[in-house]
Amino acid sequence: TSSYIRVNTVYKSLIKSIYICFISLINPVLSCRISSVFFGGGTPSLAQPSTITAVLETVSKHTRLSDDAEVTLEVNPTPAGKDRLKDFKAAGVNRFSIGVQLNDGHLRILGRDHDSQHALWTVSEARTLCPGLVSVDVMFALPGQSVKSWETELKKLLLVCDHHVSLYQLTLERGMQLFKLVDSGELSVPGDNVTAVMYNSARGVLEKAWFSSIRGNTVSEHNIGYWRGCQYIGVGPGTFMHIHYCSKYFSDLQHIFGVLENVQELGLRCSWEGLALLDSILPTMLLELEMFFKKQYTSRKTDLQRDR
Repeated sequence: TSSYIRVNTVYKSLIKSIYICFISLINPVLSCRISSVFFGGGTPSLAQPSTITAVLETVSKHTRLSDDAEVTLEVNPTPAGKDRLKDFKAAGVNRFSIGVQLNDGHLRILGRDHDSQHALWTVSEARTLCPGLVSVDVMFALPGQSVKSWETELKKLLLVCDHHVSLYQLTLERGMQLFKLVDSGELSVPGDNVTAVMYNSARGVLEKAWFSSIRGNTVSEHNIGYWRGCQYIGVGPGTFMHIHYCSKYFSDLQHIFGVLENVQELGLRCSWEGLALLDSILPTMLLELEMFFKKQYTSRKTDLQRDR
């Protein structure tokens, strides 16, 4: 929600957007089973629990929402966010994703409205409500952060979290206050080489703590769907979706990719339908390419060992 928009307006618009998305855009997949619902965007915990309930009821009404579906809510770890976790659990949420930084100096630089203790309290409450189903998001390559301080913070975090940690490198966007401070030279962030060392050191810390990219029953249904190129629906500002479009898109590729009048008039290399097709197959293509190159690498490594 936004302080500049009436809550009722946002609520009605959200439900309408979901309805239009289901009925108008993805009719071919309405019969599919929905295995996960993710409320993201940074601060969905600002919404009323009743909004979460209404969204889940809308999804269930128009699709086959699994009884054991994973329902994740991103939580802002403020005292207000912590106090509402029980209400969100009652609304249907069974998994929480919490952004955590344990350095108060970094939190101030990032402009966060909480401190590290608030974050720890929120994680503790979430783990009590949803044991084993709490993921923690942590950023690195922050202003003034060193490899050693990053490793220390990560090790402390592992003592209080479940077995799901997501690492995010800080991204500076134009218009952000932090971007202006870095751009002016008032603050500095680690360079690419140091950032790469941070990432590799984090992998070492996680592996020593028995973490891996995918670990046992701690795997998120939501995340694994991305990695496997599964279909997903995105609703709301700045979201996108990945749908396996039906065979009609493949019936005439020339018609899709180049000869439509609107494509030529706009000077595009591809029609909107073609872009939709490319977007739908890109994750699958990337996954197949990754598997292909892994197979090639393994085969070449075996040949080299044999030659020795």
